[in-house]
Amino acid sequence: NFSSVQGETIYYSKLNAHAAGDPYAGISFSDTEKNYVIHAYTGTAPELDLTTLFATDAGSKTVTVDRICPYAFNANETLATLRLPNRILLIDSYAFMLCDALKSIYLSGDDTFTPLSSHIQQYSFSGVPSDMKVYVPTSQLTKYNDRWGVKCASLKNKFEGQ
Repeated sequence: NFSSVQGETIYYSKLNAHAAGDPYAGISFSDTEKNYVIHAYTGTAPELDLTTLFATDAGSKTVTVDRICPYAFNANETLATLRLPNRILLIDSYAFMLCDALKSIYLSGDDTFTPLSSHIQQYSFSGVPSDMKVYVPTSQLTKYNDRWGVKCASLKNKFEGQ
């Protein structure tokens, strides 16, 4: 699947199943969740709001991003602001590598979601600007810093509450 968002193209697939913990093992259907895999973004927009796109598509279901694939946003030279649901089960290696313009990522939605260190790969954000910030629910700020900030050195001290 692909969708035009703000005149840009994002390639993603929708999953009608979700597994607790590991999105690829023991998959079972869920009536309460809608799951997505982000494969690639090829656009030139300075801002991209996937939270709204996925929420509109999912309706009343909880939105979960099962995976942001390797190189999905790699070397994008124009994307400065990205909005994503905070329920992300895996950001693969090099997903945002060398995104020179990236200044802000906003993760919003579920305040009860617990980010785990297994949800992010070590080199997911290699080569992003040193002043980039990731805005997360204030109630989850310590968990993001302690788990994602430790696992992915490029994210150390980059989290802010919102």
